[in-house]
Amino acid sequence: MKAKTLKFLALACSILLVPSLVGCKGYEARKEAYYEKGKTLFEDGDVKRARLELKNALQIDNKHAPSWYLMGRIEEQNRDLRKAYASYQNALENDPDHTDSLVRRALLLILANDLEKATKDVDRVLAKTPNHPDALVARASLRSRQGDSAGAEADARSALATESGHVGATLSLASTLSARNEYNEAESVLQQAIELNPDEAALYLVLGRIQDTSGNVNGAMSTLKTLTEKNPDTFGFKVRLANYYAGHNRAADAEQLLRAALNQAPGDSERQRALLSLLGRVHGVATVEDELQSMLKQTPDSANLRFIQAGLALNNQDKSRAMQIYEEIVESANGLGPDAIKARNALAELLLRDRQFEQAEALVKTTLEEESSDSDALLLNSVIAMQKKDYDQAIVDLRALLSERPDRLVAWRMLAQAHVVRNEFDLAQDALDKALELAPDDQVSQSLLAQLKLNQGDADGARSVLESMAEQAPDNFGIHQALARIHFAQQDWGALAAGGEKLQETAPDQPLGPYLEGLGLQQQQRHAEAITLFEQALELRPRATEPLVALVQSLLAAGEQDKAEQRLQQVLKSDPGNFTVLSLLGNLYFSSGDIDRALQVTRTAVEQNPQVPTAHVRLFKLQATQQGEAGSVETLRRGAQVTDGNPLIMFELGSALERIGEYGEAIETYDSLLQKNPQVQAAVNNLAMLLATHKTDQASLDRALDLAMQLKDSDQAVFIDTVGWVHHKRGEYEQAGVYLQQANEMLQGNAEMSFHLGMNYLKLGNKDEARKYLNVAASSDDFSGREEAQEAIDRIAGQG
Repeated sequence: MKAKTLKFLALACSILLVPSLVGCKGYEARKEAYYEKGKTLFEDGDVKRARLELKNALQIDNKHAPSWYLMGRIEEQNRDLRKAYASYQNALENDPDHTDSLVRRALLLILANDLEKATKDVDRVLAKTPNHPDALVARASLRSRQGDSAGAEADARSALATESGHVGATLSLASTLSARNEYNEAESVLQQAIELNPDEAALYLVLGRIQDTSGNVNGAMSTLKTLTEKNPDTFGFKVRLANYYAGHNRAADAEQLLRAALNQAPGDSERQRALLSLLGRVHGVATVEDELQSMLKQTPDSANLRFIQAGLALNNQDKSRAMQIYEEIVESANGLGPDAIKARNALAELLLRDRQFEQAEALVKTTLEEESSDSDALLLNSVIAMQKKDYDQAIVDLRALLSERPDRLVAWRMLAQAHVVRNEFDLAQDALDKALELAPDDQVSQSLLAQLKLNQGDADGARSVLESMAEQAPDNFGIHQALARIHFAQQDWGALAAGGEKLQETAPDQPLGPYLEGLGLQQQQRHAEAITLFEQALELRPRATEPLVALVQSLLAAGEQDKAEQRLQQVLKSDPGNFTVLSLLGNLYFSSGDIDRALQVTRTAVEQNPQVPTAHVRLFKLQATQQGEAGSVETLRRGAQVTDGNPLIMFELGSALERIGEYGEAIETYDSLLQKNPQVQAAVNNLAMLLATHKTDQASLDRALDLAMQLKDSDQAVFIDTVGWVHHKRGEYEQAGVYLQQANEMLQGNAEMSFHLGMNYLKLGNKDEARKYLNVAASSDDFSGREEAQEAIDRIAGQG
């Protein structure tokens, strides 16, 4: 019985297993069928259908490396290199030795300038197959990037020896030969490859470029014409030939070629746009407008033509006409569909330029209600959110955009900026890394990265980024100025001088180079050399302020006070009201002890520059050295009147009035200042303290508290102390203690703050703590309230 049972089970198992084995073989066959069909379609150029077949193969077997490889090739043709790289990665994860994927991944890594990783992939292939032509071409590209022209040529020739006519090897060798001006041999190599690959467009394109570079215009035209004839359905080749005709005095042939192409497809927007573009370059705007009107008569409902019409209006600075056209496009589409979305986005962008944020936001909202993933609308919405300081919304919009369109460089930049505002530096760094993967030489992203590193305190990292940028753009002053700031902050005076010298080589007619070099030498106490360079900068730009200031500093440091004075007087002859020069001259006289001449020059500065607030403040401070603040404060009163209450002068006036005991006028001055400039926290602080200290009525104390509450979250100890003292003067001692203790912890040992805290402890009945802090105040010779502090200590002692 037992044997029969076992026999039955074995038979049952065999019956059950047969269909499963047949099914496995069936799946394998279907996978291979999908793959082979996809491969055939790809080779025939039908990438859309090829993708579908390969997806079917991968649904059956998600680890099928050949299918992932072909998916990568398709993504490359679609110019989505990120997805292509991911596909090759998938192929290699499932088959680490998949040679074709290794080569293609290496080529993508070379494009991304990741030469180290690319070298590893190429070496793996060549270690296994030393004469692999594709790998040799990849290594040729690597060697070319590394400046090894001979090595690149050797690899290309080796690849051609292995596979005659190899397209990649031919292009590599032709490029190397062309770079050495060996145009005849480069042409010969390409012609041989064309005989073996008569339908390979890349060979014709490179041949035409080399013929053009060598001056063989007729040869280049013939090559491009052959390419066009071989590919009659590829309109881009016709545009290339037409542009070449137009650039070589054959505009009529160019126009004839594009009109013939348009006649083959009269409503094709790409062909219409190409013809209009050519007419604009050759004949001007009027001809384009006439042609556009003719096209609109034939196809009046063409939204593409209306967009071109709007673009022309913008080129003619007629923004209102462009907006009208966009509105008409929206209306014609009944507000729906891709044309309406595109027109609304264009309208919103124009409104944003005019800072009409509400109207722009309404248009963008309408678009996103219809198509929530529209990338342009999401970008515009993020711009609006950033303007409103709604960084959370901006980040949400930008990430939604980038999930669909990771190729939008501007979106990565904006995302980085939004994260920086939120102090999310790691996320900002990640966004900028993505931006630079897309465009390694993008200077805007590089500048943002340098600034980010500075924000994080990584001056060395910022310097490295800027130095790389300077190599790419040696004439960019902004980069050199940013580098100079870092060199100055790091006190790397040698680098500062060297940077200035390098800039002089690239831009000898600009003063920045000699100025920066002189600044570096000045900090090394090499004043004689620095003086020569500053004078050189001033010769290039006589009215430049910075070199003049630096020149005077070096002259004074070298003991050449007379020369410094003469140089300044020389400038004043041609520019008698120059405030910078008058200020330098006044400082020079003051430092030498000649107060009368310093006053004379400073009065001239005020007379010549009555609207410059610092002129009045300088005069007041000089006068105060002779006649005291009480006798000089009228200068600040006049300055405030002349400058219509400039906040700098008003604050200086209020402070001076406090010091001379004119508390009522000081209060009025700060009040007047804050009515126009409520954000000046120092004035808020001083007014709150004056009201609390010198007023006893409830209204004044209430006003003092209102002002103090603006300061309660400050990181400035003196402001926190004021909040506490206002509470103290209002009799709110418990609340006062919280702020006064915080202020003392922020700035320990300050006499006035110790006095305030001690007096508050006295009111709270804590004599020991009161005595401790009052002792600090009483022992300070500079504290005006030390006698009051001592009296309080004596009272505590008298009370036992």
